[in-house]
Amino acid sequence: MFDFQGPNLKLDESAMFRLLENPRGGRGTVGAYMKKLGLQILAGSKAMVGVRSGKLKNSLHMRQGLRGRVQYVEVGSQLNYAAAHHEGTKPHAITSHEGRVMRFNVGGMVVYAKKTHHPGTAPNPYLTVPMKRVVRRSR
Repeated sequence: MFDFQGPNLKLDESAMFRLLENPRGGRGTVGAYMKKLGLQILAGSKAMVGVRSGKLKNSLHMRQGLRGRVQYVEVGSQLNYAAAHHEGTKPHAITSHEGRVMRFNVGGMVVYAKKTHHPGTAPNPYLTVPMKRVVRRSR
């Protein structure tokens, strides 16, 4: 139930719930609008993300849900390196697991090593840039 104070305030609960219905049911003006924005952010993210193998791009998803009466939209990836791709990394050492070596190509030659120094990566804000664009356009 709602507790509003004021002599001239009337709340049309049925109209409010039509706006805020469960987004999974595909109804509700607010839910439909949030889904539209979420899909725009997802499309922008997929257009901006790096695609060396395509795995990160293919893992991007949009999920819409409801927590109590609060609707939300999440856009992201569950891959363990998604955040490093988005935020970038500092230079760091990479060490192989005990008793193993790493194999990679350098200048067309196969190289084996137990340790290598990664130069770091620049950030690619493939989520925040599209989100800011979509929010700015929606105002």
